[in-house]
Amino acid sequence: MESNSFVSLKVPQLRVLGAGLLGGLGVTFGALGSHAFMPLMSAEEHKLYLGANQYHIIHSIVLYLTGFTLLQYPNLPSSGALTAGYNALFAGTVLLATCRYIHCTVHKPEWVQKLQYGVPVSSALLLFGWGSLAYAAVKL
Repeated sequence: MESNSFVSLKVPQLRVLGAGLLGGLGVTFGALGSHAFMPLMSAEEHKLYLGANQYHIIHSIVLYLTGFTLLQYPNLPSSGALTAGYNALFAGTVLLATCRYIHCTVHKPEWVQKLQYGVPVSSALLLFGWGSLAYAAVKL
């Protein structure tokens, strides 16, 4: 019987996979924001959307590189800081992108306006993630 290779992935491999999928979603949402979602947004909302999309793609690349480093060198002295940085960057990127994408394209329900309060939390997560990566570099 053949084993399912997806099920047998280890956590470091899942980090790289997650970063790749997040990057693919960034490209997809970038294309949607430039074409299909354009009629749903004002000029200011479109600017916010594109800014969130840039953060989304840039952080996906950083996540991929961090995940790949953890996959190739699992016994680095700074692997704990790298892992913390990866987790914070992943959560911050998902939260920022989700809040901005929905806030800029969905206007009817009142709860959508409250999503903008997730942006400071996502910014704090991104700052913590970058700080952890800097700390990991110093620990090497």
